[in-house]
Amino acid sequence: MASEDSQSTQYQSLPISTPKSDSEWDKVLESVKGRRWGCRGPNVNLMTVTQQIDQLDALPPGSKLYLYQQFESYSRLFWAADLFLKLSIGNKVLIKILGVVVPILIQFSQTYKDTVVGDIVYKPWKPSMVALFGANSNLGAILSFFAIVLSLGGTMVQVYLQQSKFSETSLAQRTYAMNLVAELRLFVTMSGPYADCDDELHAYKAFVEKTVALDKQFQIAISLFDTDSPPQPEAAHSGNTPPGSEPGTAGTPKVHIKHHRKPAAV
Repeated sequence: MASEDSQSTQYQSLPISTPKSDSEWDKVLESVKGRRWGCRGPNVNLMTVTQQIDQLDALPPGSKLYLYQQFESYSRLFWAADLFLKLSIGNKVLIKILGVVVPILIQFSQTYKDTVVGDIVYKPWKPSMVALFGANSNLGAILSFFAIVLSLGGTMVQVYLQQSKFSETSLAQRTYAMNLVAELRLFVTMSGPYADCDDELHAYKAFVEKTVALDKQFQIAISLFDTDSPPQPEAAHSGNTPPGSEPGTAGTPKVHIKHHRKPAAV
């Protein structure tokens, strides 16, 4: 009996799961009831998950709050992943459009290189063009200027897209979010690896360890995006490699060739 009490105390003192007042978890339940049909991701209902967490009677309120925080983390990550994906697609579409528009402007600039703004035949554009650039401004030069500006803009957008790594970040966030909510689903239903646990406290400890491991993997994946190039493999010969252990020579005996000097002619 004493051992069971010590195990219960051990699990209740886990990080972020220190028991809090019942009113805090009750506040969460009340706030969720106001948005009972709200979904936070694909096929994940907020009210369903919250009720499943509340039915884990063996867990203290602090542990239930920790589970709810994991679900909130999933919701924020899934929203951020969707945002980054849209930004990536939007920037790529913009680059494609600029890649089509710039050559057309260059072609028109060559066509109208001897034309001034005052000679524009299309009347709806003529007053605005004359007001902006003057009647004697060269139309070809104006079109060339816009082509250069748009080309520079497209280059800047492309560089920004490469450095920001929107696609990679979105994929990492979506992967982490889906793994997190999948693990939470297994835990609240005591399925998968948690079905073999002795009780909910043992399952909760395994869940905390799993979520910490997932978070470490996510942080490592994000940190790798900051490097400009992947790590290079170490050189085959570092200066401390014993003779005969270079790649392709292991186990191969070295052949020593003796050179015999011919006797000098008398």
